[in-house]
Amino acid sequence: MIRETAIHTNEPSQRKNNLTVKQPTYEFLRDTANSGNDMLTKGVIAYEVLLLIECERDGIDLIDDLEQEVNTRLSHCTSTAFVDSLEKIKFSSDSVSDDMDVFDSYYENLSQNESTISLHIPVKLDDSEVVDGWGFNRQLDRVVDSYTEIAYRDRKDRIQCKKELIAYIEDESEPNHRVAKDIVDGTNKRFDVLDIHHSIQKYIGNWWESEELTFEDIESRQQSDDERLTTHDRDKRIEALYHAYENQEYMTEDSMKEKISEVFDVDSEPTVNSYIADLKVEYDVGFEEDVDEVILPMDEVVIGDLPKIEQGDFTEKHIAYAIDEALSNIEDNDTFSLSNMAKLLGAAGWADNPREANNLLKELDEEYGIDSLQRTNKGRIYIN
Repeated sequence: MIRETAIHTNEPSQRKNNLTVKQPTYEFLRDTANSGNDMLTKGVIAYEVLLLIECERDGIDLIDDLEQEVNTRLSHCTSTAFVDSLEKIKFSSDSVSDDMDVFDSYYENLSQNESTISLHIPVKLDDSEVVDGWGFNRQLDRVVDSYTEIAYRDRKDRIQCKKELIAYIEDESEPNHRVAKDIVDGTNKRFDVLDIHHSIQKYIGNWWESEELTFEDIESRQQSDDERLTTHDRDKRIEALYHAYENQEYMTEDSMKEKISEVFDVDSEPTVNSYIADLKVEYDVGFEEDVDEVILPMDEVVIGDLPKIEQGDFTEKHIAYAIDEALSNIEDNDTFSLSNMAKLLGAAGWADNPREANNLLKELDEEYGIDSLQRTNKGRIYIN
């Protein structure tokens, strides 16, 4: 529930009269003001819920200013995406939190009944981009509904969670805040934190050991004087490259060489090749074949053949990639014949007729995503 520590402001307020809101919104604002929050009015509660939920805005008050400072610190030791994910944490679907029980009676049997409510909100909030002047009542319905799902009681509660996570990352200080603690422990019973639990691992301890590591993470770390791996940290660099490789969907040897040059600023070709050799020996890394040579333009007149290769030599991922590139290269036409596609796939040993070609396209699109494929219908392939 919103705590009595929610901010009180002495600034001029504006009265919102006779707002028609859904019954659960009305009951939430009324009952929260009347039970356990004697110092809070309906206007203060609405104000705090609005600012808790509407994160994408300029600062409104002192708590906003404080949270922005904390966000800056947290993003410096993690990332902006991490902070964004942290602010959106919700209760897990099987949560039995006391906070959720408060709202069960309001939302279990959501009725269509509505009530009117009047409240005061600060003038500068009413003038800001936060408040929808033409639909403030519906906005209240939406944010109160969202508040029943969010893991934080108010902005100060969320700020405390962020502060404890900063302390954990910087000093390995164990958090006490219920959300921060579940993030660190990876406990998913109360809050939906499993993804962010995995994410935080790459920001603590030996970052090159994180199984969530990406090439973008390595490049970012290399820009930090405190965290960068030097040429003397060769084994650590190889381990970091391996984890980033594992998180890459498709990688040829040439593309790995490019990544090594980019993230570690290595210009020497023999040195880059030695990194590749270490990856193969120490981590048994195997790279995909370069499929550029099998990508040929296709049109209704000239049908290029994919090389006659065995299925064991080229994987489904190769074929999906080749089809995607080939379809995207078709000009002056937004469709392609399934029978012609069957000829192409037949040459590669993947389909003998249009029906098999159609089924294979659907399977490949579902598994790997063929961006240039819109749909198939009546013997035609429709191209994005």
